[in-house]
Amino acid sequence: MCNAHISCRTRARILSSREVGSDPSLTCPKALKSLTEMSRSHLSDSELASFSADDLREVRVAVTAYGIILFGRIRLPPVPDAYIHFRAFTTGPDSEASFHSIHTEDKEDSGGGHTFRAIFTDTDPLEWFDT
Repeated sequence: MCNAHISCRTRARILSSREVGSDPSLTCPKALKSLTEMSRSHLSDSELASFSADDLREVRVAVTAYGIILFGRIRLPPVPDAYIHFRAFTTGPDSEASFHSIHTEDKEDSGGGHTFRAIFTDTDPLEWFDT
């Protein structure tokens, strides 16, 4: 499985998040907006997308009837304790994996408000997500 394709697609999705609302496939634009606001104030496009295969910190695998789902944690090098969780899919061990999505989270707090995020920390578990 080739992670170059996944890295390229993940970079593209992160950079497209800077244009919230421009990509209708983004499932939680408010979570990506938090990434956008943090990154715009501190990071250039090249810094935000500066991760490489060496920054892949964790991979989890789920075998399904139709193929293999890969979940990965990628470190964002310029930001301390910042990670993107991604999902990819392959039909089998001899097939190239294709990027599916970046994990975005929408949590409702006890007061009825919402917290959105797309950047996770080292202590956040890498778990199954659909979007």
